[in-house]
Amino acid sequence: MKARTGVAAMLLLAASGCASLSEKDCRAGDWYAIGLRDGAAGRTEDYVAEHSAACQEYGVAPDRDRWIEGRERGLDRFCTARNGYRIGEVGGRYDGVCFAGAELEFRRGYDLGLRMNEVRGRLDRVENDIRVIEGQLARPSQELSDAERERLQWRLRELEQERGYVRREHDEIEWRGRSL
Repeated sequence: MKARTGVAAMLLLAASGCASLSEKDCRAGDWYAIGLRDGAAGRTEDYVAEHSAACQEYGVAPDRDRWIEGRERGLDRFCTARNGYRIGEVGGRYDGVCFAGAELEFRRGYDLGLRMNEVRGRLDRVENDIRVIEGQLARPSQELSDAERERLQWRLRELEQERGYVRREHDEIEWRGRSL
């Protein structure tokens, strides 16, 4: 559970778009650590400009070389198949920051995670449709014609069958995701 919470926090930071550093962070000037954090969050190389703008008001300029060193080390943490899966699973964005072989590994997990995200959405829609039809069928018999009741029962059976297929796909993707 801690891993999911950490990933969720990282994704929220990555998605927030707010790169402002505090005055303390700017003045401390640990640009390697800031770059390490940004790389682990999958931020692009031009993100250092956000830090530059944030620190400019304090009269501090980033050490771009140290930031890049840290960011590249952070990307080692970010560009894994397991992390790609976690990001794709929640529908997170990928900005193409991984290099060569790491790109292939990350994309392998990311694409599988995106597929899981889509399958969960499909499963939610099917289950919602089932609840709606069950609600309609629960109405008093005089409110539905025999033909309408039969049509709804037929559609319910179709949806239940689809739910079974989608659940199997979900379980297969989940199993593959756990093996990353």
